Parts: sequence; structure tokens; C-alpha cells
Amino acid sequence: RTMRLWDTSSFNSPHLDQEKFKNCPFYSLSSHTWAVLTLAFSPDGKILATGSDDNTIKLWDVNTGQVIRTLQGHSWSVLAVAFSANGKAQISGSRDNTIKIWRVSTGEEIATLTGHEDSVFAVAVSPVAQLIASGSRDKTIKLWELGQQQLNSIGNT
Repeated sequence: RTMRLWDTSSFNSPHLDQEKFKNCPFYSLSSHTWAVLTLAFSPDGKILATGSDDNTIKLWDVNTGQVIRTLQGHSWSVLAVAFSANGKAQISGSRDNTIKIWRVSTGEEIATLTGHEDSVFAVAVSPVAQLIASGSRDKTIKLWELGQQQLNSIGNT
């Protein structure tokens, strides 16, 4: 239920006692009520998304260690998270066999992609094409093309 975020740049400083800071996290992030199963940084590195057995995704401000918002909508554990190339959308895969697309700025659920017959364990976003790839326990990999309506809804700038 807890993640530890380290500022590794401080480990290389000649002015710090390396042993003293070796096991000292920059932040301890704890807000999920069940185990954290997956995480991903936004493209600009400012937001950390975490998915959990508590069926939620939390978006964290990396600079403060505070929860920005909690995304709720999956009916079972969140097993995979990723960000769109522009960082405006968050994509999640779940044990409920669905993939959800969320607007990062508001936490609004934009779309639910269905078609897998079992848990979605992996999601990845193409930085060039408007594609989402998903891997499932049903032994399939699916490619999902984001339509112009979905892109406009997210804001594809």
C-alpha cells in the first residue's frame, strides 16, 4: 500500500554522507487501501500514476508527494497504467477485462474499451500513432486506435 520515491540525484553529491541517505526515501506515498500493483510516470515526469487492488488509480504530484486525484471506475484490481504521449490522458487496464481512458486534468472517464475475455495485464501507448496496445490473460494482444472524437475529447495537442 506504500510506494517510496527517492531523489537519486542527491546520492551522487560529494557533500552528503552516502550511507546516511542510502535508505532514506524522498517521499513515502501511501493512500491506497490495498496493494499497489502498477505505476507509471507522466511524459514530463511531474505525475506518478499508481494502480491498486483497491480498484483505483491515484495520480500523485511528484514534487510534493500529494495525491492530485483518485480515479474510480474499475470494478476490480487495476493491473496496468500508462500515459498518452502528450500526458493529457491516463490509460488503465484491469482485472475486470476493461481498459479505461481518463482525462488527467479532471479525472473524468473518457472511454471504456472492451473486447478482452480476461484480465488486462499490460497497456502501452504509441508515442507516434494514436494507438493503445493491451495484453491480456486471455492470451491476446489487442491494438486500439483512438478515434478523432476521443482525441478531441482528450485534447490532442
